[in-house]
Amino acid sequence: MRDKSSFINWDFNAVWGYKADVNSDYPVLRAFHSDIPVYITEIQLSKISIFIFIFIGDMDALSTIINPSNSTNQNVSWSSNNTNAARVDNGNY
Repeated sequence: MRDKSSFINWDFNAVWGYKADVNSDYPVLRAFHSDIPVYITEIQLSKISIFIFIFIGDMDALSTIINPSNSTNQNVSWSSNNTNAARVDNGNY
């Protein structure tokens, strides 16, 4: 596959993409290949920090903004590696 860095200022999220075995691995226009996935480039959290005091049994929530907004898969999976500190409920209160 050709390196994206060779294509300076090309929009690989909205306009261009790569598709295996098409166009000798050079970029193709997404308008002609709607099955090319759009990958997430950024996930923003609704809170910058969660250094807040929460008493046992209290809840707080985080939400996300995913960019680009037309990303093919926008599923977010939340988890905690320390359930004594935080329990994740994935929106099921």
